[in-house]
Amino acid sequence: MSKPIRLTVIIPCYNFEKYVEQAVDSVLNQVVNFGYELLIVDDNSTDSTFKIVNEKYGNNPVVKIHQSPKNQGVTKNLKDMMDKAVGQYLFTMDGDDYIVDKEYFQRAIDFLDTNPKYSLFCSGYKLLHNDGSMYPTEDDVAVWSSQIEDLHLNDLLSINHVSFGRVFRNYKNLVKPWMNDGLHEDWLINAEILKNGPAKCEKRYAGVYR
Repeated sequence: MSKPIRLTVIIPCYNFEKYVEQAVDSVLNQVVNFGYELLIVDDNSTDSTFKIVNEKYGNNPVVKIHQSPKNQGVTKNLKDMMDKAVGQYLFTMDGDDYIVDKEYFQRAIDFLDTNPKYSLFCSGYKLLHNDGSMYPTEDDVAVWSSQIEDLHLNDLLSINHVSFGRVFRNYKNLVKPWMNDGLHEDWLINAEILKNGPAKCEKRYAGVYR
């Protein structure tokens, strides 16, 4: 018997044929004691992203694959997938990033379950550059992360302190129509999330941003 879905993972993709498998596999490799669904939305890519996703994951019962009828941008795709999400919690990640900590989802959900005043959980990350170099390096214990462990809405007025791997409660109508014209949709959505409570930002290495 399948477990009830507690987490909806959303991966928006556009021309990520080189990276999308690493992103998706890093989600499917998570070790959890709850059910989750993975919604992949391809924004009408001009490369083989949609074909790769369909061929590799099309028969996986956890994965639901969508394709935009036209290129409409990440904000609209996030809204469409959030409207479809059935999980109590949401996790969003671009299709060229990936998780390295296989227990990340479990740790995030356990924290939010036991700390109801918090709206969001995030972690530290490393940056992978186009030339293949990583900063901080894999062997370096340092990571990029928020300098504020308990992050409140006012803290977002100057800098988007929310770092990697945001797992947040499935509040409805987080994405507003005016956000389509914004340059940093993640910053704007984070502000909407934190209206409901603070975020917990850990400093350990959980994932990689390209």
